[in-house]
Amino acid sequence: MWEQVKPFSIRKMGKRKGYCLQNVRLGFGIPSKYASAKVDMEANKRAGTLHPISTIPTNVSVPVYVDTSSKYEHIIVCDHGTYYSDGKKLKTTKGLNFFGWGELCEDVRVVKQVADKKPKSRYTPGSYEVTTDTLRVRKKPNTSSKIVAKIHRGSKQGVDKTQGDWGHLMNNAGWICLNYCKKI
Repeated sequence: MWEQVKPFSIRKMGKRKGYCLQNVRLGFGIPSKYASAKVDMEANKRAGTLHPISTIPTNVSVPVYVDTSSKYEHIIVCDHGTYYSDGKKLKTTKGLNFFGWGELCEDVRVVKQVADKKPKSRYTPGSYEVTTDTLRVRKKPNTSSKIVAKIHRGSKQGVDKTQGDWGHLMNNAGWICLNYCKKI
């Protein structure tokens, strides 16, 4: 999960052709440091903050390094999944050769990685009684996981850990949805 550190504004992004790094820098409100998008990309590479385009986050705004014509490097912005170049929304990204995206622009951090927070469970380990006619036991704590068994109303089950609405059975048989059980 990524969190925005330096906000991006499309209204402040520059629109001058041939000044892509300046345009992106203006959108992030960052002072000038490097002469070109290539130098900025290399700085991200050295810092270990250049990532493959396949991992681009869509919940934040990040600089993206591309080659538009096999002649030079270019920098654009991915703003919450929408790409902008020189102050304009791109209609397509076809024909762009993506080098990656960066956490930094001009050595200023624009995003940071934050740990995913697991949802706190309202349930606690203990003994539960099934309150529905048939309850599926799943291999993993989600409804798309394989069904490994079925248990019936009145069945008493020990739960050794919880995750969200799910309880892991003490006998290691799998996971049950605790919304269909009552704690005893």
